[in-house]
Amino acid sequence: MMSCFADELKNLRMERGLTQTALARELQVTQNAIFNWENGKREPSMEMIRKIADYFQVSAAYLFAENEIYRTALRFLDEFSTGKAPTTDGSSWEDRGGSKGTVPKA
Repeated sequence: MMSCFADELKNLRMERGLTQTALARELQVTQNAIFNWENGKREPSMEMIRKIADYFQVSAAYLFAENEIYRTALRFLDEFSTGKAPTTDGSSWEDRGGSKGTVPKA
C-alpha cells in the first residue's frame, strides 16, 4: 500500500511533466531515491520534505494529507499564502491587487 506522500509526490511530479530523473536532478538526489519515495519503500528526511514542498510550492502538510477534501483545502491555503489563489472570476488574488496573505478590496 502506498502512502499519501508517495501518491502525492508522484502526482505533483507528473502534473509538471517531470521524469523521476529530472526531479532527482532538481532535488540533488538519485533517481532511485525518487523511485523509492514514490513506491512507498522509503520516506525522505524532514529536511528533504521541506525541500520538496518548497520545490512544488506546497506545504509539508499537503504532501501528507490523507483526505482529498483536506488536500484541496491545504492547496488553497498554500496558494492563498503566496497570492496565487483563484477568485470566483478565475483571476488570482495578485491580479485583483492582493498581496501575500491579504484579501484584496472588492
